Amino acid sequence: MPKALIHGFDLRLLYSHPYIAMGVNYNQTKTLELSSLETISMVRPETLTAFINVPIIKTPFSVAWSGKFAGPTAKKAHINTLVQRK
Repeated sequence: MPKALIHGFDLRLLYSHPYIAMGVNYNQTKTLELSSLETISMVRPETLTAFINVPIIKTPFSVAWSGKFAGPTAKKAHINTLVQRK
């Protein structure tokens, strides 16, 4: 891929306490392949990751859950098609 435009942002929220830790991370990415003016379809447009961690008292261990949720990867679309949708 000779030239591409990729931009996005991440938002992360964390909470920590001696009895629990939890967090959420949100990511949004937009892509454009400049020679063909098509989106780069292999990049996931949106992801949300969450976790909860609870320590087991008086041990060095903890119980945790983590999940990653992603929006569907869009098929390649030409920039004119994307502009007309808005």
